[in-house]
Amino acid sequence: MCESLFDKLSQSCIPANKHDYCFFMGDLNLDMRMEMQRKDIERGLLCGKLERLLSFDELNMERYQGGSFDEFEEMRITWCPSYRFNSQDATICMV
Repeated sequence: MCESLFDKLSQSCIPANKHDYCFFMGDLNLDMRMEMQRKDIERGLLCGKLERLLSFDELNMERYQGGSFDEFEEMRITWCPSYRFNSQDATICMV
């Protein structure tokens, strides 16, 4: 049988959790898991309460509960999330 290139590569690859450093880049499309009003989230961002907000981050919660990426550590986040401005109705959408 003919092996695909992916089959050949996957047989010779070292698992991601066996490296000293592993970088995942891109949007994992995760959200925040909490019952919080948008105004409270925005106030938290404006007041620099990132640590509190990050405690409800879906990826962090998955990791702490032994789910996805539980063997990995994320660098400390010190910047606010990105957003997009909707010029049609002058609203800000966090992404």
